[in-house]
Amino acid sequence: MRDNYSNMVEEHVNVKRLNNFARFDADLTDLLRVNPDHIPGLYYWYDTNKEQAKPPFVQPVPPAGIPLWAFRQVKDLDYLKRFVNWYIDNRQIEDGELAAGSPTMATSPTPGPAPRSWA
Repeated sequence: MRDNYSNMVEEHVNVKRLNNFARFDADLTDLLRVNPDHIPGLYYWYDTNKEQAKPPFVQPVPPAGIPLWAFRQVKDLDYLKRFVNWYIDNRQIEDGELAAGSPTMATSPTPGPAPRSWA
């Protein structure tokens, strides 16, 4: 599923006559037939069919006394930490290089976190 989706995003394929999209559509339709509440599947479905309803999303609520902006900044940094750790664990090669070739390949698609000096 992810492989088909990544190819579609890269090539902007969205016509059922094309094999990539037909395979993605068949896999996704089958997934949602078996499990209509599959959250990642619903997000894939919405992304390729914007006329459908958005999947449910509940914004996390900060604990009492924590400013919303601070709570979201910490959440964002936690997501960034998880991404970086996953990338190191799964993509780093033996010589320590991240992503074969360019060292910027690992970080170029990643927006930087907001500077802490704004607080």
